[in-house]
Amino acid sequence: MSPAPNRNLWHFIKKIKAQDTSPEKTIIQEVEKETQITLDAVTLLSSAIHEDILHYAFHAKLTDTHVNNLSRAEGQLLQFFELKEVNKLQLQPSTQLFFLQNRDRIENLAIS
Repeated sequence: MSPAPNRNLWHFIKKIKAQDTSPEKTIIQEVEKETQITLDAVTLLSSAIHEDILHYAFHAKLTDTHVNNLSRAEGQLLQFFELKEVNKLQLQPSTQLFFLQNRDRIENLAIS
């Protein structure tokens, strides 16, 4: 997750989907652009409408190589959190909604 520009609110990497591109392809491309990580695949966790926009949330497994090769823009903050720490963060509304609606699903991902 990274903080939203000028708002100090944490959010997931996101991108508005182009008409002719799948949500999966869109997020894989945006993750690569933002972090230089090439994901093999993503799994849809949920979708929800927030402020009249359909938001998708995906999960991907990161390898040690992914994490060791992470890149970010100057001044861009990127951090990993344990699920119990997320409650202490100031989250962007759509990110907060995701955690509220998917807590059990996220906990199950952490176990597997």
